[in-house]
Amino acid sequence: MDPIPPRSLGSIIEAFLIVLATIGIIGWLFWRTLRRSDEPLRLVWKGGLTFFLIFAGMKLTGPMLAKGGYDAVFGMLLVLPFAIIVAIVWAANIAAFVFSPLTSLFDGGREEAEAGPFYSVVESRLHQGRFAEAATEIRRQLTLYPNDIRGRIMLAEIQADKLGQPSAAEATLREILLLPNLAAPGIASALNLLADIHLKSRRDPLAAREALEEIIARLPDTLQAANAAERIGHLPTVETMEARDAPAHVELKVGIRDLGLKPVALPDPAETLDRRLTALLDQVQAFPGNTEARSELVRMLAEDLADTDSARAQINTAMAVPHQSPRQISRWMNLLATIEIRRGHNLEGARRALQRIIDQFPESAVAETAHQRMDGLATELKGAGERREVHLGTYEKDLGLKRKRDG
Repeated sequence: MDPIPPRSLGSIIEAFLIVLATIGIIGWLFWRTLRRSDEPLRLVWKGGLTFFLIFAGMKLTGPMLAKGGYDAVFGMLLVLPFAIIVAIVWAANIAAFVFSPLTSLFDGGREEAEAGPFYSVVESRLHQGRFAEAATEIRRQLTLYPNDIRGRIMLAEIQADKLGQPSAAEATLREILLLPNLAAPGIASALNLLADIHLKSRRDPLAAREALEEIIARLPDTLQAANAAERIGHLPTVETMEARDAPAHVELKVGIRDLGLKPVALPDPAETLDRRLTALLDQVQAFPGNTEARSELVRMLAEDLADTDSARAQINTAMAVPHQSPRQISRWMNLLATIEIRRGHNLEGARRALQRIIDQFPESAVAETAHQRMDGLATELKGAGERREVHLGTYEKDLGLKRKRDG
């Protein structure tokens, strides 16, 4: 029998590195599995048992396998019981590893949920009418997550609406505005709620206006600033709120004899229309983002005054207001299409107005709605062109003053 040739130092180092790498990979996998396991102690027990079985199996069958021949065959047969036991021990883990990509589609896998506050208890307390306890629970959550905007907004709403503490609610909202790296939606939410509190609890529209103006100052040239400017245009005046809050007094006067026979002085429609038109023009000039007032102005120009050119000009002015949402822009274009159809009988003009929506917001809900309306513009034009005439009958003069003839 030839002697075994001595191994070189390089081959010994190579074998050592392979063994070391194998042990490292196995150890890393075991540690990773141990950290992700719901039962780490059981996993340690399985690992220890597996190591013992491998060591015992190699100790028992190693010499047989080294001899070769029938001894090696017998040794392989002895290895099978050890392998079967190891497979049984790790069967559940192997199955979980193999099928985890499929099961994670339904249970979310082992991705840890992002830590955050839980307000289910708060909602339960609110439904039960236990408002003070709900506020206490929110404060407890905020001690764990002090930068949570939702919790602070909820707390301010409870303080103002449920507990009757507007000053505490204002302090809570001011704390939000002092948070570091506060995003624009958080600033706008806090200041809009502060404006609501000034209106509802304090009946102070001037303070509400200051809160909305603070949005414009802190977030210039943003959608939040545009919304705040529009809301300022709808704020009631101090006089309006005082008149609304004052109790109504109805004074009964002595009735007038023969009231039905006296001439009635009706207001001049042209004068009433002129006053309303002037008020709307002043409103949109002071608050260009007031969509409600401008929409009424456009309809008045187009329908009451038949001035379609001025109506189109007002819509173009409205379109120039920055930071409008796609839905609002589509409303202006749909209004322009309506004017073109009903007042101008201009099918192509209406198509161009709707096409602007499609070009500006492709593959959106407003574009799909514009497509659908465009398909029915011809029907709208036909309906707008029809004018039904109502013929009035001829009635006897002073019919109401004639006495009933005796039968």
